[in-house]
Amino acid sequence: LWTARAALERALGDSAAAKTSLKNALALDRKNSAALTETIEIALAEKNFPAALEAAQNFISVAPASSTAKLLLARVHIESGNSAAARQILETLDSRDPSVATLRDSIAASESTDVAGIEKQLVNNPKNAALLGRLC
Repeated sequence: LWTARAALERALGDSAAAKTSLKNALALDRKNSAALTETIEIALAEKNFPAALEAAQNFISVAPASSTAKLLLARVHIESGNSAAARQILETLDSRDPSVATLRDSIAASESTDVAGIEKQLVNNPKNAALLGRLC
């Protein structure tokens, strides 16, 4: 219930209330993957990388085999500028998974200096912040 409430509060733009609801959800069940995911998403949206990293590491500690947890940890590393750590995590996952491919593309885009190549990638993904940032 608390997790659903947090998702609704986040959708309505009230991240403070969402964080409180998520704390309540995690107090009841520290292994609540939906609550951990929401916590990470809010921290990433706020560019609070230390909080996102802490939540992602908590998720990994309670669900070490979870590909979702590993993907979120990789995302945290990518968005905080640690491509090497993200790449290392992605190497442990199924390369055929579309989410893995997307994150690998994000890493490549964040490291690319080829303007023509970046523009080609933007055709398929025009809202990719990493790609847009590389053009600036």
